Amino acid sequence: MASGETTTTSVADALNSMVSSARFVRDYESVVPKSVDRQTLSNGTGLSWIEDRVERMTAQDVNENTILDNYQQYEDTKFSITPTMSGIATFVSDRTMRRIDSKVAALLRGQAMQKAMERKKDLDGIAQFANFSTTLAGTGQTMSHGFIGAGVSRILGNTTETGQGAGEIMAVLHPFQIKDLRDELIVGVGTYTVPQGLSEEYYRKGFSGTVADANVWSDGNIPINSTPDARGAVFARDAIVLVQGMSPSSKSRYREEKGGGGTDYFLYDEYAYGQRRDAWGFSILTDATVPSN
Repeated sequence: MASGETTTTSVADALNSMVSSARFVRDYESVVPKSVDRQTLSNGTGLSWIEDRVERMTAQDVNENTILDNYQQYEDTKFSITPTMSGIATFVSDRTMRRIDSKVAALLRGQAMQKAMERKKDLDGIAQFANFSTTLAGTGQTMSHGFIGAGVSRILGNTTETGQGAGEIMAVLHPFQIKDLRDELIVGVGTYTVPQGLSEEYYRKGFSGTVADANVWSDGNIPINSTPDARGAVFARDAIVLVQGMSPSSKSRYREEKGGGGTDYFLYDEYAYGQRRDAWGFSILTDATVPSN
């Protein structure tokens, strides 16, 4: 028989472990679906969303002796996007639901699958950046406001089709790229007194807002390659179209024969991205080394 005082240590085998809280591994907020033109494919209209673009005509000078027989022809170009299905499934046994803590059980009813779907939709949108025919900056170059400014100017001033009226201009960048922008703005800190204004605001609050009339979005889902570089983009909202074929749809099926009983959970979505106008967007490839100071 043991002697001495009884404490929690001496009766540790009799103590139940209780889960005080439960949470998901944090995901980056989905950015691209919010920064592009979103369209919905109506029921009964086939498999594809179709937009017809009527091309430019050319006017000419005339005088009183001019016979205006230089006819201009209407010409159109069809642009279409066909949404495709995406899905995710999981199985949760009845035994699992009986044994796990109720706080954890509450997280297993679809929320994790929805987060996975949102991450996939964002990554598919990020993949569109590489489809722009022109890349600003390049491997190993440091991100700066000049690349964003160049993109904005070329979107608004190109001769193919101006981006004026094509929606707000977005700059979707990796947080490491945005860190380089912030460093560019506060480079004088420690060297000279920074007056109240832009640099002071960014030094105190971190980077946010606009650069060269582009709304800057931070998207940590942008992959970093082995160089290491990250590919963001500056584009007018209408440059990229996200066509939604249906809203996310969840389904379930009870399986009596499996594992003593349990439930299959399914989540489906239907969507696709497409590039409406290449001249309205530019990818930005810059260094994405992990910041150290």
